[in-house]
Amino acid sequence: MRHDQQSQAQFSPQAQAYLHSAVHAQGGDLARLAALVRPGQQVLDLGCGTGLSLPLLAEKVGPTGRVWGLEPCPEMARRARQRCTQAGWPQVQVCQGEATQPDGWPKD
Repeated sequence: MRHDQQSQAQFSPQAQAYLHSAVHAQGGDLARLAALVRPGQQVLDLGCGTGLSLPLLAEKVGPTGRVWGLEPCPEMARRARQRCTQAGWPQVQVCQGEATQPDGWPKD
């Protein structure tokens, strides 16, 4: 089974649970991340899942920065896009694809 197929099989059924996971939406990793990101920066979140770190990243980069999320699982990427649309974050773009396959990466 290819990695993208394995990822989709493993994570698609879990997308809804990840969307509201308190475990994944808090913790030391997010605090360390917050300390690194500054207004106006450009940030790439590889394996962004349903976008649990996107609220923090969008807030930290502000309206002059940019955040890209790259997620290999189509269902997770779809949920992350929904999160961005609902929140109204024009500075955040989520792409579905593999980190090793730049076809799904943003073009700008």
